[in-house]
Amino acid sequence: MACTAPAHRLSLPRLISCLVPVAVTLFGCAPEAAEPRSFADGCTLDTASASRCEDCLRFEHDARLGSADGPGFLEPRGGIEAVVRDHAGNYWVGQGEQIKVYAPSGDFLTAVGREGEGPLEFRYARPLHVDASGRVHIFDISNMRISVVDDQMALVDEQGLPVAINSIAPIDDGARYVIQAWLQTPGEQSLPLHIVEAGEIVHSFGSVDPEEQPANAYEASSTLHVATSAENDVFLARRADYLIEGWAADGSFLGRIEGLPPLDDGLRGAPGDPYSSENPPWNSLVDVHMDGQGQLWVLLQYRRPDWRDNSMEITYPDGEVAMAPNDMVPTNWVHSRIDVIDLETCAAVASAEHDEFFVGFVADSYLAAGAMTEAGVPHIDIHRVSLEGLPQETGVER
Repeated sequence: MACTAPAHRLSLPRLISCLVPVAVTLFGCAPEAAEPRSFADGCTLDTASASRCEDCLRFEHDARLGSADGPGFLEPRGGIEAVVRDHAGNYWVGQGEQIKVYAPSGDFLTAVGREGEGPLEFRYARPLHVDASGRVHIFDISNMRISVVDDQMALVDEQGLPVAINSIAPIDDGARYVIQAWLQTPGEQSLPLHIVEAGEIVHSFGSVDPEEQPANAYEASSTLHVATSAENDVFLARRADYLIEGWAADGSFLGRIEGLPPLDDGLRGAPGDPYSSENPPWNSLVDVHMDGQGQLWVLLQYRRPDWRDNSMEITYPDGEVAMAPNDMVPTNWVHSRIDVIDLETCAAVASAEHDEFFVGFVADSYLAAGAMTEAGVPHIDIHRVSLEGLPQETGVER
């Protein structure tokens, strides 16, 4: 969604150049940690455990996208976290009314699209998938449409979406899509997941408990992360808590995993309140990705213990005072963590904290980080992440 909220309603990432929209939800008391079970039965993951491999994730800087000026300049208007990598190694970045394409070296190549509602025209373009043919699938949240562009930057397919949605992922390599939107069914049940084919909903699912409903309108409209596997399994993750559920594309429930301790550490204020000592930035789940080996990658952001010492006060035009990170640098407040989970054993086989402000997965082994230069120029750093030195007993292939 675009940055249209009043200033006092902006979350930390939107406050810092709208790099990442963060949805917030209130949660109750924290459950106690339990012994892990199978993913199908529902299992818990002790995210504080030191038994996982903390040195198995190696990060290498791959490219920096965004120039100081000119056509390669990245507009920090939201959507900047939507990045995909095509078969030639080029990076496609969402930029509102267009997509900007950068070479593997980070050099700007071209822009695709323009503002409008016609063919290859966008309002809020977000690349979401590169299919086996190398075509890039672009989701436009405002025009409620998916456009498919080939490697010659030509439009080869286009289809409308039946409803406004929160999140989307490909099924059958982009022949179909799974969308996340709370829709009321004829049986008065709200379901969060829907398979879309040729612009129409053909199947809805996603509630284990028939009585499960969004608690309120805010929760119903908040974004949940959706990711899919090569086998078309669907994974739904909450932003505000470490809870991930899996479903087959036919709607059958596969299982769930819950990370403990929960992200809600009891310090959360009301959604939309300005940041203050009593309402610090929330811990959040930023993105999920299923790799080609069937391992689930989870990207999280955690508040730094010294975040107050790295804060400044800002005054909005209406006179309201709020806290912001020093120099508007998000890493003064939060750090990132990546967990790699083997769902078969329901265990984190690797985990690492990192000072980069990671905003999302780009492809297998690639992560995007949002940042700004000292001169205030936004850019995206692409990092390649590899799994190395995993203990043999994990059973995970490298």
